[in-house]
Parts: sequence; structure tokens; C-alpha cells
Amino acid sequence: MQRKLDAYIGEIARAVVPRRVRRSLYHAVLDRRIERLPSRRFIHQTLLPLLVNADCANLLFVGIQGYNRQIARTCARFGLTLWTIDVDPAALRWGAPGRHIVGDVRAIDQQIARGFFDATIMNGVLGYGVDDPEGAQAAIRALATVAKPNGFVIIGWNPGRVTDYRDLAVVHKSLVPVQLGGLPTSVEFPPDAVQSHPHRYDFYRVR
Repeated sequence: MQRKLDAYIGEIARAVVPRRVRRSLYHAVLDRRIERLPSRRFIHQTLLPLLVNADCANLLFVGIQGYNRQIARTCARFGLTLWTIDVDPAALRWGAPGRHIVGDVRAIDQQIARGFFDATIMNGVLGYGVDDPEGAQAAIRALATVAKPNGFVIIGWNPGRVTDYRDLAVVHKSLVPVQLGGLPTSVEFPPDAVQSHPHRYDFYRVR
């Protein structure tokens, strides 16, 4: 009986509520679900404090959407100067106020000076915008360029969903795996209600 009632209510909603409004509500709910995932809370509760403890003051966050909207507040709380970049112009509303770049991470080294950042985080971009090995190579090379020598490059990705980037020449040439604080060189979270693949963070320093 309840299923029939839910289906009936759904039909009424589809008939009455405009498609644009329904899509907006759907994405708002999905954003809340994503930002509550352990793999996302890890950024706020563990990763950013460890970067601060490692004397990082200037951070680039690559890929900014509604589920990242709290990143600026967390960085401000820890005294981190946040910069953001996203190729989608609509992402400006979630970016760092006054320090958001509308552009492609693969070309950020053409917009930002070499060695400008203490740390860079590229999370959920491989396979979601940067979709091929050539693009991954270009993105990682650009991040290694705008991070200072011995600065951090942190890559979050989904093993099993995207091609493993770790054998790319640029990784071996420009980056060194590193333990961050008390963490190993990588941390992996299992699949969850939103993601059907694990979510992994790899930690590097620039050579």
C-alpha cells in the first residue's frame, strides 16, 4: 500500500513540479549525501589539519561542486589560503571568493606561477573531466609545476572505475610517494551508498 502511495505522490510531483526544479532538488539532496561520505569528511577532519601541521599555508583545490561548498569554510578555520579551479563556469558560486579560476587544470601552469602552492588536491577529477592517460599526464605535470619543490600533490580517484594513473611517466619523474602525518602513502575507502567503487587518496611530494 505504501509503495502505491509513494508512486502516486511521485506521479503528482512530476506533473506539478517543473523539471528544472526537480533536477535542482535532486542535485541538492545528492550533494548533501556526498559531503557526508567518510571519504569526503576525511578531507575536512584529517587531510586539511595534517597539511596545516606540515606548514602548508597556500592550497589549490581542483574540481569544485556543490558537495565541496564547505571546503572554503574549513580552510578559513585552519588558516589555509584556498584557491579553487573548475572548468565549469557555474562552479564559481562554490569556489574560493576572489581566488577561483575558471579553467582547465591541465593548463593551470599557464595561469599560475611555478611553485606558487604549498599543496594541491585533485579529487574526483580523473574519470570525471580528465578522462584519458594523456589528460591525466598533463594535469599531474601542471600540478607538479605550480606546487613548490617538496610541496604536496594529493590525488583522489576511484580504482576500478578509471584507468590507474600511477604508472604514468610524469608520476615517476615529478612525484615521490610520501607519508602525511601518521598516514601511509595512500588511504582507501570502500564503496558506499553513492559510489560503487572504492575512493582512494594518494599522497606525494614534488621532486
